[in-house]
Order: sequence, then C-alpha cells, then structure tokens
Amino acid sequence: MILAVLCIVFADVIVKEYTKDISSVQMVFFRSFFGVCLLLVTFFYRPPQSQGGRFGLLVFRGFLGFVNMSIFYYLVLNISLANASVFLQTNVLFGSILSFFILKEKLSRIQVISLVIAFIGVIFVIQPQVSFGKFEILGLIMGITSGTVILTIKQLKDHYGARMMVFSFMVSGLVFSSLAMIIAEFIEIKSLDFLISKFVMPTNKEFIFVFIFAFFSLLFAILRTKAFNLSKVGIIGTISYSRIAFAVIFGVMLGDDIPNMMGISGITLIIISGVLISYNKGKKTDK
Repeated sequence: MILAVLCIVFADVIVKEYTKDISSVQMVFFRSFFGVCLLLVTFFYRPPQSQGGRFGLLVFRGFLGFVNMSIFYYLVLNISLANASVFLQTNVLFGSILSFFILKEKLSRIQVISLVIAFIGVIFVIQPQVSFGKFEILGLIMGITSGTVILTIKQLKDHYGARMMVFSFMVSGLVFSSLAMIIAEFIEIKSLDFLISKFVMPTNKEFIFVFIFAFFSLLFAILRTKAFNLSKVGIIGTISYSRIAFAVIFGVMLGDDIPNMMGISGITLIIISGVLISYNKGKKTDK
C-alpha cells in the first residue's frame, strides 16, 4: 500500500509541477481516457461479471467522481499539495456522517470521537479566521462529494463488480470532461473554471508528463486493489493516510510553504481520526 500511495503522490506532483498550463478538467480527461483503454483490454481477456441495475445511481456516482477529481486537480494547481490532500482525505469524515443520516448506519463511540477530532482538524487546516475563500469552499465540496461517492459504492457493490464500477467511473470522467470542454468553447464562466475550461493542446513535453501521470494513477489503482486483497481493511485505511505526510514532504520540496503550527495540528488530528475510523472498520470486517 505504501507503493500505491507513493504512486498517487508522484502523479499529484506531476500535475502540480509539470502540467501547470493544462486545466484540471483536461487532466481528468487524460486520466479517464487511459483508464478506459486499459480496462477495455482487461475486459477482452476477462469479461466483467455484474448483476446490473441501478444505472441512474451508477451515472450519478460517475458525475460526482468527475466533479471530485476536477476540484482536486484544481486545488493541487492553486494551493499547497498538503492542503489539497487533506481536503481529499476528509471523505471518511463526510462519508461517515452521510452514512449515519442517509443509510441509518450506527456510529460506535470511537467513530463519534473520531468525527469530532476530524472536524476540529478541518477547522485548524482551513483556519477561517485567516481566510475562507474559493479554495477552502471547494475543498469542503470535494470532501462532501467524495464522501457521497463512498455511499454510492456501498449501494452499488451488490450490482457491479469492482472493475465495472471503476470502468463506469472512468467513462463518466471521459464523457463529462469532454462535455465541459465543449461547453467552454461557447460559454466562459470564470467562477466555474474548475469544471468548465477550454481544451489546450499540450506540448510534446507535456504529453510525456501527462502519460506518466496517467500511468502512475492507474498503477495506484492496481496496487491499492492488490493491497486490499492481501491485507486487512483497517491496515490499508491507516496506511492510506501516509499520503498526507508524503504530500507535505514533496510539496515543501516543490516550494510550498511549510504548514504553520495550527495547520500541522489540524493535519495531525485528521490523520488520527482517519486511523481510528479505519482501525474500527477493520475490526468490524475481521469479525
């Protein structure tokens, strides 16, 4: 799982440092395109087996995934790599809250404590007394949409296999990003530049980095799947939070500001919360 985390952080670094002139929507397009191509090859050798049904929810999940990825890459390009990763990892916080209210799932005492810790951590990271603008709002929206995706996966897991859900996710990303770039040719909405932007032809050098980015993103998905097959859910969930630590290290190396004491405290609290929730889920799964 550590290798998987390093792969996705390396992909994030490429977005931040080497594809600055390519919009977040385009990055979603390229990632989805390569993902669809690879999965089609796997389908040829091993056709997917799915029960089907709930197609509307599947499309909704794909749309949320497109919004989530677009916002994440937009934040990577505009704020520190660490903060972008922190906002993404709040999906556990929002996923647990939404599961409680929508799916009526019970929360254990340790989960409630973890959610309170995570909420405090988010406030420390955002630091609303310093600034609370577009990027912070988008970060929270990303956490909520990512948490909602977790809910849809729970609802779809009995209808579709893992590969089919990933494939639908990639196809949706490809379709919605294409539509977004087509719309941008006729309408310019600056307030939605994280979702609607024109296609810009990458240079030869940028194409190379885009390919590397897509490759490491797919490698992350493969390694993570293998990790879940070989180890306990709680352990994998805990290790996944090392993404924030790596994001801080690589972000500072790329020129990001070192987080202040409140920011570091917030990141630490969110990691602790995520580890507690993951550990609790792992214990339930093992029973």
